[in-house]
Formats: sequence, structure tokens, C-alpha cells
Amino acid sequence: MDAMNRLNEDYLERLEADLKVIRSQVRRPSLSGQPADRKAVLHCHSALSHDSRGSLDEIADAAKTTGTQVVMITDHARSDIDVIADGFRGRRRGVLFIPGAETKHLLLFFTKGRLDYSLPQREMIAQTRRAGGMAFLSHLEEQQDWQLEGLSGTEIYNTHASFKMQKRLSQVFRPSSAPQLEKLLETLLTIDSHPDTGLSALCEIPHEYLLGWDRLLCRSRIAGIAANDSHANFTIHVRPKGTGDLQIQDFSGNVVANLPRDAGIARRMPREGVTFRPDNYEASFRHVGTHLLLNRLTEAGLVECLLNGRCYVGFDWLAATEGFSYRWETSRNGGLMGDFVPAKDKPILIASLPAPADLVLKKDGEAVASVKSDALEYRPRSPGAYRLEAYLKLVGEARPWLYSNPIYVTET
Repeated sequence: MDAMNRLNEDYLERLEADLKVIRSQVRRPSLSGQPADRKAVLHCHSALSHDSRGSLDEIADAAKTTGTQVVMITDHARSDIDVIADGFRGRRRGVLFIPGAETKHLLLFFTKGRLDYSLPQREMIAQTRRAGGMAFLSHLEEQQDWQLEGLSGTEIYNTHASFKMQKRLSQVFRPSSAPQLEKLLETLLTIDSHPDTGLSALCEIPHEYLLGWDRLLCRSRIAGIAANDSHANFTIHVRPKGTGDLQIQDFSGNVVANLPRDAGIARRMPREGVTFRPDNYEASFRHVGTHLLLNRLTEAGLVECLLNGRCYVGFDWLAATEGFSYRWETSRNGGLMGDFVPAKDKPILIASLPAPADLVLKKDGEAVASVKSDALEYRPRSPGAYRLEAYLKLVGEARPWLYSNPIYVTET
């Protein structure tokens, strides 16, 4: 089933009925000793990018509304300024902002000093590491070379990439005729009437991204993060004309089309006009997040958390993921995801979730255990990177709810 099949009233009503049942089952477990769970957005564009007009205040307001405590901005690299060195760093309305850059399929953060963004990808990674920063692989669907040294992590889901993979929906959002324009407006009306679930139509299992991550995990510790890829740059204004016809404007107010008043869709539009912004920051932040496990909400705390893979990806539009735990225990001690633990210590891998889900434990990308439950325990039989996937069934479809970072079981 693709996004266009999901974007109809009947499907969305059934989806929301299933979500009501699932959310009624959510319980936040008591997790004594685990660091605080803090939701973050690690791929977001502001007005410093050529393809966004978003202000820091607008982004901060969306973060506050969605319970997002950290926004790591990734503006496109520019030749006139350094978007990291010159970007905003600090708190805005209680939200911690970290400036970063997107360039050459990389997200760059935490560098000290100015960067040369003209360098090739491999040299860009090396330069970032020398500057004390971290480099994350971005847009895996466009990446050909996987033999990269120095990466700290990778996207394992990207909202924009999910949109591009939805061929029929992508065509609807590029209308070239009056009937196609009517279809676009009809789709926007549907999304607008379901603000909490409109973007859910994009939410597929990111098979290619997970495959790419597993390939990277075979070589080194690589943290998996979500890419909201927030731009808030798709805006359609529908304005009535004196004749009763409708004028369609883009986000700058430029007229891109006219719709006659006798068109069927025109009669469904509010008389005073309407503005559609389906990819607004609030909707984007609500859709998915990278949950960071850390007590100190500081830049140093973020670096340590991401460097050690103490985070997980949560598709919070389905149901709250706070309270998820994935840890290991031995007869002597224990720890969290991202850790290395020797096989000789006979560790037990333990997961607990806020609600029952279809759980799949994977070792180096291959399933080794599965169960429908809110908990899982597993004794590894061999070394490898063990990560957890959780799915919820909505209208008969398995939809991703949660992806953990691995626990690394080693030879010694």
C-alpha cells in the first residue's frame, strides 16, 4: 500500500481507531538508573538554507509543542558564511539549538573553527574529525560509496527520502494540468483535516536505509539517527478572486495557477481562502524523533551520547516511545545500548517497551529472535551488533515504531 492509498478519509478513520486502541495500552515503565529520555531533531533547515524560510522562533515553538528538547540545525553549506561557525548556538525558548551543516550527503556537527565545504566527501569527513566534530551519513538513497572512514553515525530514516520514494504522491505534488491541481488540493484538504496523522502516509519500513546501516555496522560502531529533514517549504495559498475563481499562490505569493469557481474542488474551499503547509515544523517534529539518553542536556552531553550510540529512533506519531529501554546485564554488571560487552561474560540482552509490539532482534542485520510483547530477553550465542526493531500493526500494515541502536557483543 502506498501513500495515496492511505490518504483517504476511510483509511485515516480506521487508522485513527487503531491508534486509539494502541495509545490506550501505553504505559511508561519505571526505569531506575537509566538516563533521561530527551527527544531531539537532528536534521532541520532554517532561513540560512536556500530552500527554507523558517525562523528560529518558529522552529523553537514547534519544538516546545512537540516535546522536542534539542534541535540540531543542518543548513546547506554556503560559500559566503560558515553555517556552523556563524549559526545560532544556545537556547531559544528553552530549546537547545546546535548549529550544523548538510553537504555532500553528510550532516556535520560540533566542529571548532571554520570548514572548507568545497572538499570532496572523504576529505570533508577527515576535516570534520580534525576539527573535533562528528559526521553522519545522510540521504543513503543517493550514496554509492560505503567504504568511508571516520563516520560517527548515519540516518536510518529520512522523511524527505520517504516522500521521494512515494512516486504517485510525488506526482500529485507536481501538478501540470487542472485535474492534477484539483487532485493536489483534494489531497491537501485530507491532510489538513487529519493534522496528527497526515504525514503518517509516508511512514514505511526503511529497508534500504537499514540495510546500509547494517553494512556500516559490520565495520565499526555507527550510531543510527532519524532525519526529520524539516524545511517547512511546501506552502500553497488558495485565495478567492472577485470573480469567484480561485487563485493558487506559492509560499512567496507568486500566482502559479487559477481554478474556475465551477470546479468541484473549488466549492469545498473556505470562502475566505486557506493556506496549506503540510510539512510545517510541528508536523515534522511530531512524526519522528531521535531519543537521546542523557542526564546533562549540554553540548558535551550530546557529543558523548551520540558518540556512544545511546539513542534510539522513535516514530512518535503512532504512540509515545518514552520509557523504552534496551540494555544488557551480566552476573557482575550491566549497561545500555551502544556498549561493548564480551561474549565470555554471558550477557543477557533485555528490552522493555511502553506497549506491546511486534519485536524483532537482529544480529548484523539478520533476525535472531521475534516476539509480540512489551518485553524481550535474549542470550547472544555469538559476537555481533544486536539491535531491536519494533512494529505496530495499523489497518493491517506493519508500521515502524522504534529502532534501537545496537549492543555490541565482542569476542573478548
